[in-house]
Amino acid sequence: MNLILDIGNTFMKAALYDGRQRVDGRKWGGEDFGQLRRYALEARPEACAFATVGKGAEDVHRALEGIVESTLAVTGLTPTPLSIAYETPATLGADRLAAAVGAAALRPGSELLIIDAGSCMTIDRVTADGRYLGGNISPGLEMRLKAMHTLTARLPLADMDGAVPQWGRNTAEALRSGALTGIRGEADSYLRRFFAEQAGDNAFAFLTGGDACRLDTQPYGGRAIIEPRLVEIGLAEILMFSATPFLERSFG
Repeated sequence: MNLILDIGNTFMKAALYDGRQRVDGRKWGGEDFGQLRRYALEARPEACAFATVGKGAEDVHRALEGIVESTLAVTGLTPTPLSIAYETPATLGADRLAAAVGAAALRPGSELLIIDAGSCMTIDRVTADGRYLGGNISPGLEMRLKAMHTLTARLPLADMDGAVPQWGRNTAEALRSGALTGIRGEADSYLRRFFAEQAGDNAFAFLTGGDACRLDTQPYGGRAIIEPRLVEIGLAEILMFSATPFLERSFG
């Protein structure tokens, strides 16, 4: 049994995998490493792979000390089934890499676009022959709302949840509708360009992250797939890949 950890800015998401089969999943506060240790003591996993967007790597190792024999902190330099064309892999976020690996595992041999709508919105590209090309980063929904509040003198901090009419009837609605229309339009621009460039039916987009459900996938039918666990799936794949003897590894 393997323990998979996706540690974000707000939550720590944990899952148990038996190979590629998800057995259990939990979620708690992003700094509750005591809960992580209790969960590991209960589950007794053999190995763990984790990705963190900030601090916490040492806390994970301490929490799992004496419980899990092998713990893999995934970074942009961690070997994966993908070949990496990114010029600075040392600065590549583990969550971006894991999401790309997860997409490639779900749709092997396909041209892939990955949109992660979280604190930042990341857009990444994987080719059908298993090359991670790189991608782009822009502010996510919450970050846009906070930036408009903190970088101006009088704009309030609008809540992410609430009415989003086409034209805001008050300042909070104007801020929320503007920010949401922005990330939707940005995501749609990438989706339209991606599918226009790919001939045939061997191209898919995966959308993940807390705000993926706010994006519009309807125009693309089954070719744009919302998968909330994409990073988790990728981390499970990376952990299995790390345990595979080098000569048996396939890089697509």
